[in-house]
Amino acid sequence: MYDFCSHVNVFQGNGEIDLPTPQGSAKTWYFIKAICGNTHPGAQLPFGKYSCCLHSTGYPTGYGKHSVNCGGPINYLFDEMPFVGLSHFHQSGTGTIGVYYNYALTSPGSGGTPDFSMRKVLDEQARPGYYSCKIPGFGMECTVSEYAVMHRYTVGDDDTNIAINFTHDGLYQPDPKEVSRGKVYAVSANELRAEVILRGIPWFFVVVSDEADDAYIGERADGIKEIERTEFSHTPTVGCFHYSTGGIHHVKLAASNRSMEQALASLAAEKREFDEIAASAYETWNRALSKIEITCEDEREKEIFYSNLYHSLVKPADMTGESFIDGYYENGNENTPFIADFSTMWDIYKTQLPLVFTLYPEMTGKILETYRRFCELQGRMPHCLMLSDQLDTCLNQAAMLAEMTVADAYYRGIPADYKKLLTLSAQDASHYTEDFLNGTPLCSPAHAVDVACAHASMAQLADEMGEQEYKVRFEAVAERHIDLYVNDGLLPAEAAYYEGSCYNYSFRPLPDTPQRIERYGKENYLNLVKRFFGYTHPEDVSCRFEGYNNESDMEAPAFVHYLDRDMYCEILHDGVVSMFTTGRGGLPGNNDSGGLSSCYLWNVIGLFPISGFDIMICGTPRFEKTLMHLPGVPEKDLIIRREGRGIYTKSVCFNGKMCEDFTVSVREMMGGGEMVFTMSETPVFGEN
Repeated sequence: MYDFCSHVNVFQGNGEIDLPTPQGSAKTWYFIKAICGNTHPGAQLPFGKYSCCLHSTGYPTGYGKHSVNCGGPINYLFDEMPFVGLSHFHQSGTGTIGVYYNYALTSPGSGGTPDFSMRKVLDEQARPGYYSCKIPGFGMECTVSEYAVMHRYTVGDDDTNIAINFTHDGLYQPDPKEVSRGKVYAVSANELRAEVILRGIPWFFVVVSDEADDAYIGERADGIKEIERTEFSHTPTVGCFHYSTGGIHHVKLAASNRSMEQALASLAAEKREFDEIAASAYETWNRALSKIEITCEDEREKEIFYSNLYHSLVKPADMTGESFIDGYYENGNENTPFIADFSTMWDIYKTQLPLVFTLYPEMTGKILETYRRFCELQGRMPHCLMLSDQLDTCLNQAAMLAEMTVADAYYRGIPADYKKLLTLSAQDASHYTEDFLNGTPLCSPAHAVDVACAHASMAQLADEMGEQEYKVRFEAVAERHIDLYVNDGLLPAEAAYYEGSCYNYSFRPLPDTPQRIERYGKENYLNLVKRFFGYTHPEDVSCRFEGYNNESDMEAPAFVHYLDRDMYCEILHDGVVSMFTTGRGGLPGNNDSGGLSSCYLWNVIGLFPISGFDIMICGTPRFEKTLMHLPGVPEKDLIIRREGRGIYTKSVCFNGKMCEDFTVSVREMMGGGEMVFTMSETPVFGEN
């Protein structure tokens, strides 16, 4: 197989943005939020349970040099990246969501005393599935499998230790939530175990090191083999391995949220050596990345593309068999899928989940099963499902987004009990429907749009399944959507929005967009989008497109598709060349669990999904040829070709049929075939 991983830079988006000089309309775009990608370079698998990376205490993954930032200049904690340890379980690309993990912090030291001091990082290397760094006196490597995390330490001195802080949680400053309780004990000279509560859920850790000559709790001189804390505390609970000689030392860690027996079974299942695990992880990533092939001679472009594809496939995490939600497993069946780390659903439902649902059907099926079981137990669809007992986190951020993704899976042909999911969607909708129909304000007009769009999506699904009662019920809310736009076609300007402004949310590209344009006037909307994207009034940034820096920007350009095709192509091109590049500064803002990276991918492929509906908008493909390997028996291919030069799309032909309105249905796309974009170097439909 071709080496797709060779194009991946896992450090992409790890630090402060460092973008090219903006071109075209991008010269006027205005960042309002965080100016870091917030990714990390740790060892992990696609949708993997484990991740292992250097812990510096930095925001928000535990990696990096800066503190919380929500816009403006970065506040740096350090001039250079420090090493505190290697931590496990991380967010990916998120912002200030209040749950940061970094569990089982592991660090080498001299003598018999644990050392979690900040030390200088001498070198870092990483590739998909593997991470390494060096500090004075120690070299550290880590890799992951489905079952366990493997560490390999190169130690020059005799009389050293490797310590694991099993109750570590969070970042650079204490948080009242970052408390834990439980016990840590040494089973033998080569095995440590911990049973602790972190973020309100149980964790069972087992760690082994065959080369160790002793295992203990705290300092070796104290001779303690077990410690238990029954009260919640910030006090570290540390287990250590001691080594009398230098050389190569291995540490293998497995974890479970269910039981120590399950953790031990995972550890026993991983019998391979370090290099074999690392090679297997690399090959797993290669297979995942191989779902999209691009024809491109520019190595820089390949790096940007496959690095973004990599970061699109990190979350959510497959925790099947590890659900910590009471009653989750029906009739003792622990094979019911459980997918966690839906950390920013308001981002990933737009672009990342549609990408996953298009290319990775097994993961999609597991996500749908998680939706089903979660809603049966909680009475609502999941919105934020992290490794925490706070199952209602961020409910004020958006509403009814899982319903949109249920429809996305349906149109992509993913097998599931959609009638059951429709019934559960109606149950979720009951939290909003009465207030919506009575005119009672929801959290913000953005929530009202969420609710109306989800109802429209479910109404179409109900109609297809012959569920007329549900169709009528959902349509009663969906029909009110167009009436939300009261201010010359915009949502109320004075209201609160969970991200962005009334402009971002008014420019969602939805199936009723042509009706809205007809009601409020095409010329009116053209003037509004020209101002928003900086074509006019460049000095006024009060209502300006944030250049993909904010998640509410992801789909806003696609609204222009309905107004001016040439302008739409220009905005896409300006965004791709100005807002995405290589390296640590290569993303224009929070990657948010892959939401931003997957937005880039769709834009350069030449298609854009409208989540919840059977429609893909054709844009301006960047590559001569893109090949997407779609699921099926046998597997189907979607080939996207560019013919001609330039950024303007003159026509699109799919399987011999012209796409007159520059759209294609999701179901047609999933059938595969050849899509030919004929390009032009000059505007096709008139000057903007």
